[in-house]
Amino acid sequence: MLDANPLDLEEKQVDNRPMTLTSWDGTKTLPVDLKLAASASPFIERIAKYDEDATDLRVPQLHPAALPKVVDYIQHRPDSKAPLILAAADMQNVNSFDAKFMDACASEHQLYAVIMAAHVLEMAALETLALAKLACEIKDKSLRDVAAT
Repeated sequence: MLDANPLDLEEKQVDNRPMTLTSWDGTKTLPVDLKLAASASPFIERIAKYDEDATDLRVPQLHPAALPKVVDYIQHRPDSKAPLILAAADMQNVNSFDAKFMDACASEHQLYAVIMAAHVLEMAALETLALAKLACEIKDKSLRDVAAT
């Protein structure tokens, strides 16, 4: 139902219908709890409120490598606020789930995909965490070394 007035979206509640997130290329699809997803992502919340019939959300720039990480983060940290990380050294001060979550990024490629997905989905906590992880990985490298990866 696409006839919702955008001004009325503030008052609408997100229902608990089944929802799947699909990578940009359609190769990977995972189910997600819509209420949890909407609480973690303002982007998903707006879609859920605007289109009450939506059951599948194909997200532009959501790489298949990032989709499982995004869904995992939504399930474990739905209402998380962005951690205050002022320097790469502060990564030692994040909670244990966040630390293990970021350590489980299989490759730099997956880390970059998670950063892009978090940005597109407006998941500030995940974006901050992933960017801090990237900063830790490149902090002692020269520009030439970073470009080579």
